[in-house]
Amino acid sequence: LTGEGVWKDAGPIHLLDNPQQLNAAAHDGASTETTTSPSSARAIPKEAKEWLLSNNSVKTKRDRQNLYLFRNAPNGCKNTNLLILLHGAGDSHRPFDKLAQTMSLSHTATLSIHSRVCGIELPFGLGMSWFQELDYNSGNALPRHDSTRQTTLQNAVQYMVELLQRLCHVWVPECIFFLGYGAGATAALETCRLWTGPNLGGAICVGMDGLGSRTMPSTTMTGSPILFLSENSNLMKECKSEYESCRGNNLVETHLQAKKGMISSPSETKAVMKFLSKRLVLAAQFPKATNPSS
Repeated sequence: LTGEGVWKDAGPIHLLDNPQQLNAAAHDGASTETTTSPSSARAIPKEAKEWLLSNNSVKTKRDRQNLYLFRNAPNGCKNTNLLILLHGAGDSHRPFDKLAQTMSLSHTATLSIHSRVCGIELPFGLGMSWFQELDYNSGNALPRHDSTRQTTLQNAVQYMVELLQRLCHVWVPECIFFLGYGAGATAALETCRLWTGPNLGGAICVGMDGLGSRTMPSTTMTGSPILFLSENSNLMKECKSEYESCRGNNLVETHLQAKKGMISSPSETKAVMKFLSKRLVLAAQFPKATNPSS
């Protein structure tokens, strides 16, 4: 974090005056219902850990941290909510872990995942991504109906669906959120669109590079809420129309960015925090009982 309030590693992300304001914004209007759910557990369940490690050889703690980073809710709060962060093509989960720490959302554990857990390797040593978006010979974007794009995106979505099923042993679905950028945003949106379980808390999709597949969800249930942030108003309108046409009306909020990239202005930060403030569940914290005779 620089003196100008810019997080260089993540895009950059221009913060509010300080991280506490982000946290306060999340508190404003958030639900404060008491929960006795097992979501207060201090770690992700064993079966979810095993799934995150299943496609890679993991021998050390560093190997594991190269695949995902999990953090408990700040200030000793219960892990009532879970925010899953998905990076863009060629990026890493580490800047998004730093972003999660900066947001410091009360009662919210975070899980930043590297696309290495299930994704594809980019050419020329450019890293990894969740699915193939480009024709590597021409450099052009693959059309939605391209079989390679559809297959690799579906693989990523299926992986996320199975991860969610394991995470739901600890967190109720309505307390699970996504924040994705670029290819990670498309993967998050498509996961929400095709998820057939109880509604998730929602997904924040920033700078999506394109629409998902044309696969229809095998459910008529109303879908999870979505926030789109993009500099491309036409793409947002198209995404909103398609998502709501198959998962229900008035589910999608949009925010027009001034330029392409990760969250980069106070207004964008405010849009994100407003979206979360309406949906995060904050477990009530009761003071410890005191001995009246003391």
